[in-house]
Amino acid sequence: ELLEDLAYFMKYAMGAYGWPLTVYHRPFTGLCCLMKNITPSYCCCSKKTGSIHEDCCCACNEAGLRIMAAPVDRKDVLLSSSTNRPFFSPHYVVLDPSRKTIVVGIRGTLSPSDLFTDGLAHVVEKSLPGFGPVQVHHGMWKTAEGVYQSLKKSDIIARTVSEHPSFRILVLGHSLGAGVAIIIAAHLRHEFPGVSCYAFSPPPVLDAAAAKYCETFVTTVIVGHDMVARLSARGILVVRQQVNKAFVSSRTPKCLIGHVKDPWWENVVELEEEVGFHSPSKHVTLSLAGRIIHFVKTDSHRGVFGTKRVYTPCWAPANNFGELIISGRMLWDHYPTYVLGALNDITPEDYAEIRARPVPVDAPATDYQLSEV
Repeated sequence: ELLEDLAYFMKYAMGAYGWPLTVYHRPFTGLCCLMKNITPSYCCCSKKTGSIHEDCCCACNEAGLRIMAAPVDRKDVLLSSSTNRPFFSPHYVVLDPSRKTIVVGIRGTLSPSDLFTDGLAHVVEKSLPGFGPVQVHHGMWKTAEGVYQSLKKSDIIARTVSEHPSFRILVLGHSLGAGVAIIIAAHLRHEFPGVSCYAFSPPPVLDAAAAKYCETFVTTVIVGHDMVARLSARGILVVRQQVNKAFVSSRTPKCLIGHVKDPWWENVVELEEEVGFHSPSKHVTLSLAGRIIHFVKTDSHRGVFGTKRVYTPCWAPANNFGELIISGRMLWDHYPTYVLGALNDITPEDYAEIRARPVPVDAPATDYQLSEV
């Protein structure tokens, strides 16, 4: 079942964050688990030791990966690279015999270098293998190219496929890692046609036509009001317009709110023109790639340890995520632990009802919104 598979491999996406997320996710047992799984012979001064590249002392990131992802046997970690610089993300290649899968995982945002990659958000035109010219997020494209070339140079995927011809290749990641994974999967499909991708909480990374092309091999998971999935220049401008209108319509004396400058813009087009001198991609709107499963909050229950939220999965078109939703959950719904929680809480009825059907990118939002699968 697709949902069960997503819940299983979400742990791999979390494992890419290494020891920091291990300790955060397991506050009482994380350190003990790390101590049991570290590699004492690995020195942080070493650039490369076997399958481990540029890890911290005792290969704690590789240990965190093995703890979070299932767990994973040490011999099945074919590559664990903690190399992190602008336009190059930590990644790994792991063999999962139980699922007959070669997993390629990319880490999400965790360092200043990752923030630099996220921030290089202007749109450039590139050529996507198997598709052609595309408009794409510049920072994520450069990062995907760097990781892809590194994997190709090591020849690790080709060698593993030759040793395990019945295994599938799955590229996955969370947040920044998900956006990079989508592009890497598209590159790998040129050489390995059966490649698929699970993108957990990705940002919009490709134009609408390329995003629709990805429906054949990419499954995207979005939880609740996740703001990263809705980030775009236009979305931010719309929020700014709404804030301006709220100031105008407020009956509270403006001196109590703060100084607000005139004129008041009447539509988003004027706002786009205002920032157009600094944004060469003002007319390009990037979309979420692939088939999108949106976990919508349908209920909540108060308990001893806080509020328990109930999510229902539904297929959704990319244009459902064109505008930011200002909410107290807009950041929390993006965190990997909450994404895993939503996936783990799916009922047997949800598993039975899911139908892996494509959703048109250009379909009206009302046609699919909250339609349960």
